[in-house]
Amino acid sequence: MKFPGRFTSGFLLLFTSCAALAQSELDVRVKPANDELKANVEGYIGSVGDRDEEALLRFSRGAEEQAKKAARPWATTNRISRVRCVAVTNRA
Repeated sequence: MKFPGRFTSGFLLLFTSCAALAQSELDVRVKPANDELKANVEGYIGSVGDRDEEALLRFSRGAEEQAKKAARPWATTNRISRVRCVAVTNRA
């Protein structure tokens, strides 16, 4: 294997190692801030579990719909402008 091939292989190995160290989580954001609603949404969505970044992004799309369903009771009595679920990756 020539130098460019080794360099590319080494880079890919390093990149995948860093990706494995990354921690992903689902961040629930409520505007205006409402801790009770945020807790309800997090309980309604359920556990994120051990998911990689790609799986978490797929999960967050469905979680967004679940968050809207969980926010419906508050939307009629309070002024809730936005409930979002955002996949967040913290690189180690």
